Amino acid sequence: MNFSYRAYRLLTTGAGIPAAAAALLYCRLTGKRAESLPSRLGRYVGIGPGRPRIWLHAVSVGEVRAAEAVAKVLRERLPDCSLVVSTTTETGQAQALKLSDRRTTCIFAPVDVPFAIRAAFRRIRPDLLAVCETELWPNWLVQAGRWNVPAVLINGRISVRSFRRYRRISSLISAAVNNLKAFSMISDADAGRILRLGADRRRVRVNGNAKYDGLTKWARPEAARRMADTLGLQEGQPVLVAGSVRGAEISPVIDAFCQIRSALPEAVLVAAPRHLANTAPLMAAAARRGLPVQRRSVLSSSGVVRTAPVVVLDTIGELMAAYGTALVVFCGGSLAPLGGQNILEPAAWAKPVLYGPSTEDFADARDILERSGGGEAVADARQLARRALFYLSHPEAAAVVGRRALAAAESQDGAGRRHAEEIFGLLGK
Repeated sequence: MNFSYRAYRLLTTGAGIPAAAAALLYCRLTGKRAESLPSRLGRYVGIGPGRPRIWLHAVSVGEVRAAEAVAKVLRERLPDCSLVVSTTTETGQAQALKLSDRRTTCIFAPVDVPFAIRAAFRRIRPDLLAVCETELWPNWLVQAGRWNVPAVLINGRISVRSFRRYRRISSLISAAVNNLKAFSMISDADAGRILRLGADRRRVRVNGNAKYDGLTKWARPEAARRMADTLGLQEGQPVLVAGSVRGAEISPVIDAFCQIRSALPEAVLVAAPRHLANTAPLMAAAARRGLPVQRRSVLSSSGVVRTAPVVVLDTIGELMAAYGTALVVFCGGSLAPLGGQNILEPAAWAKPVLYGPSTEDFADARDILERSGGGEAVADARQLARRALFYLSHPEAAAVVGRRALAAAESQDGAGRRHAEEIFGLLGK
């Protein structure tokens, strides 16, 4: 046990005890967080039956989706297993509860203080611990070693930002890394970074991103046809779908479409705001530029047909189907510094994908797509207009690039199964 870890353990113990006492008193007096706080201190009840018991930890919504792709395979191979899914955020917990069944218990993750982690292991008694993406908590992983519970990093992701932070505390992180029996990483870059943090090369494998596993199954032609009918779109019509648009990129997207319309008057823009609160700004931006605009929700009313060149998708859960109506897609959250969105979703429809320079939150997806030649970055409204217009005017070229995009999405199919195989190996199954 190195000095850095001993110091970390003392610090978290010393700070954790009074903090926990204060938090429990706060809960008792106010009634707030009465459900989640005991869990965060390792006080769990109602752990489901079954063996082996596999503890999957996923921070929030995205990690839960990756964990679910792995859990599906675990349930298929080990129908009597018990799954315990822990999350850190409230939204992650809500997503986990949606995906759970009678053999899955959803809990809030314990905080990384020794007494909470010990209590969690004592109550859960897992046969294996699988942590998703970047969860290298020292007390948690050291405690797994003390309980002789094999621990594996699945869907492992070490971003450049995380790597720099971990390098500054490399001695402490080594205590966590040394207690992991397998490293099932997303990409070669992630594998390289975990190796530089001290992982045993013999235990590191690259298995893709389970978060994107099965995207192609959601590209359902019948859903696209229904959406096209609702939007009054004809087969072969030049349609640009701009997905998850928000904030400072709203005006550039509308500006780009104005340029497209001046060259291609029959073009249609389907603009999907990232949040419904962005519906009004999108409609106002179109109106300021003299573009007639309609809400998607109005078109669902009896007898209302699309007449406007701009439709704002002001409904929930229809963006994936809308992508299927496009000839080319722009993925938002990227022209402004907002981190981007999942650019492999439109790729699953075999559409060429455009996006701005800000894709930090989906850097792995961008790498996958660009390696296949299925996507390209645009710097501003002018470049967005130029590249979108090219594809809208050249459907054969769009189809070629779209097939490359589809190949990129398909390359991630089966990632959940590959990560699950690492778990089976440690369990001897």
